[in-house]
Amino acid sequence: MDLTWADAVPAYRRHHELSRGGGDAGGHRWALDRVEDAVRDGDLPVDVLDAMVRDPDGDAEYLAHLAAGPLEDLLAHHTDAYADAFTERCAADPRWVEALGGVWLEAATWDRLPAALQRIVPEPCRRVPAAPGPHPRAGRSRLSPAVVEG
Repeated sequence: MDLTWADAVPAYRRHHELSRGGGDAGGHRWALDRVEDAVRDGDLPVDVLDAMVRDPDGDAEYLAHLAAGPLEDLLAHHTDAYADAFTERCAADPRWVEALGGVWLEAATWDRLPAALQRIVPEPCRRVPAAPGPHPRAGRSRLSPAVVEG
């Protein structure tokens, strides 16, 4: 059987639905494997991603799954190959904006996004330098007995 991306898109969503509902998603595992392999290799077609994001049977939880999975991984590991295409999709479709609003990236990756995409993908927290001096609880364990004034 020669399964296409057109077969994989609904099967991938169905795998997600069955997995979260405690059902047997094994019959759709091939779609998950195919998407994960393409994400790892950086060759998942943007048209396939578009079909996944715009899937009329996909609910908000599925969109969040796409954000935390394929979309985030592609931006994190293949930024230059996907950032411009994602920016274009966001300009044309609010579901893309919703999906990419759930992506979390490291600061160095987020800094490389086009400005238009930076307005959509949440900016990561940046480390704030610690105040000088000892930590306020230095030398005291959480299990240390409380000091009782008498």
